[in-house]
Amino acid sequence: MKNRTIRRYIFLSYEDIKHLKIKKLDKVCDKAFLFVSNKETSIPFQIVSQLQVLGKTIKWIPVECSEKNVDLTMKIFMSFWIGKLHEHKYLDVEFAILSDDTYFDNLIQLIRNDGRSCQRVINKNQQENKSDSSAPITTAPSPSLEEEDVVEQTAIDTIRQLKRIPERPLEVYDLKQFIRVQNSLDVSDVDPEEVVSCLEQYQQITINNGEVIYNF
Repeated sequence: MKNRTIRRYIFLSYEDIKHLKIKKLDKVCDKAFLFVSNKETSIPFQIVSQLQVLGKTIKWIPVECSEKNVDLTMKIFMSFWIGKLHEHKYLDVEFAILSDDTYFDNLIQLIRNDGRSCQRVINKNQQENKSDSSAPITTAPSPSLEEEDVVEQTAIDTIRQLKRIPERPLEVYDLKQFIRVQNSLDVSDVDPEEVVSCLEQYQQITINNGEVIYNF
C-alpha cells in the first residue's frame, strides 16, 4: 500500500470485477474479497494474471450456487461474509461494496449504525449502457472526453452517483473518500480535491465549516 493510513476492505463479485481496472485495486483498498460462483467454469487468463499480481490483497471466496438462484445466493452469501467480518474487525476498517444492487443497502445502514464507515460503490462502467432516469444537470459543465475535462466529467459522474445512494457523505473528508473510492476503481486518476472544488464552483455543493450542503 502506498501512502495510505485508512484501512479499507472492498467486497465484489466476479461479475463486477470484469468491468474494473484491476491493477488499481491495491491502491484503494487493503483487502478485496472476490466472490465467485461455482457455476463459473472458466475465467479469462487476462483477469487471472492481473489478480495474481495483487497477491494477498485479493481473497477468492467460492460460492456454491444452484442453477436457478445464482444471483440471490451470491448476494446472501456476500451479506453473510460482510456481516461476519463486521463483527470481528475493528471499526476503523472501512467497508465498500461494489454493486449496483440496492439489496445491500439495509445491511450497509446497519453497519453504519454500529459506527463503521460503509458504502455501496456503483460501477460507472456498468451503468454506461443503462438508461438514466434522473433529471439532466443544467448548471454543471457538459461532458467531454478530452483530457482537460476529466475533472469536470468526474464531477458530473459524482453527482449521478450521489443521487443514487440513500445517504450522502456529510463532511468534506467523507465526500473526498467517496470520490476516491469510486474513481480509483474504474476511471482515470483524479484528485478528489479538484472534484470537490469543481462541484463548489458550479454551485452543486456548499461547504460550511467542513460540512457539505448539497444543492441537487
